[in-house]
Amino acid sequence: MQPEILWFGLSPAEWTAIATVINAALVIVLAIINFRYMRSAAEQAKAAIKQATASEQQAAAARANIDLLKNQMQDQTLLKRTETLIDLRRMNLLLASWAPKVSENWGQLPPFEGLLPVNWPSIVFVVERNIPNQQENLKSIETHLTNAEMLMKDQLARAAKADVMKAAAIDMDAASRPLREILLDLENQKLL
Repeated sequence: MQPEILWFGLSPAEWTAIATVINAALVIVLAIINFRYMRSAAEQAKAAIKQATASEQQAAAARANIDLLKNQMQDQTLLKRTETLIDLRRMNLLLASWAPKVSENWGQLPPFEGLLPVNWPSIVFVVERNIPNQQENLKSIETHLTNAEMLMKDQLARAAKADVMKAAAIDMDAASRPLREILLDLENQKLL
């Protein structure tokens, strides 16, 4: 038999036993690390699922808000359209009422407040948005009614002259046709 070689005073069998114990300890440590990692990954997965659920709820709430806003916008558009129709009908009646008075009975005119409504820019906006091909008619109405108003106010401030009042009546008549055309188009337009 050969004499045993010792390393640091230990035999090869003892070194093998130590290595086996160290390997077993490392396996246990690695198993613990893997177990903790697995638990951490499971917790992260649960948190991700919870976050995804919360995100889905937020998205559903956002969709509901968007639908609500769309409905409000449609209601607001319908309201503006209705207000415009009412204002245009009022203008049409006003022109129908004033044109004969200015043309024939200009000496007995009631107080004059104007032909274009205060919210004319809003009316123009709604009509241009709903019936874009009526822009020229809007300009014509505005031009004729502004001219008629100017003539009437000027003449009512002093002694009215028949020919000037008749010119105002002609402007009112010239504005009536495109006004009725716009009114008819807007009334016949499909609602949303």
